[in-house]
Amino acid sequence: MRDNQIKPFVFSLSPTSIKHWNQHKRKLKRSNLPVVAVNTVFKLEDIKKNSYRRAEVVFDINGIASMEMLSMAKQAREELNRIMQDITARDFDDAGDKT
Repeated sequence: MRDNQIKPFVFSLSPTSIKHWNQHKRKLKRSNLPVVAVNTVFKLEDIKKNSYRRAEVVFDINGIASMEMLSMAKQAREELNRIMQDITARDFDDAGDKT
């Protein structure tokens, strides 16, 4: 949330971080909680293996979302669904810059 507005954005995760996201979702599902019902915290975990060092994104819960936040999330999802209806396969036809 920024300036009291919720805006969708793409948060790219590495394959090793995706497994943490899937574990987070499974944990919530076992508790019958949708992802939007909790305040999810993103943290970087330092991984050292052999001579390599990298960071993985791990997820934790920092409380239950307020009714105000749930209402804003519902409005954001409805807006995103409206936007997605305007996206077609033609939007991805352009192969990019040509030399």
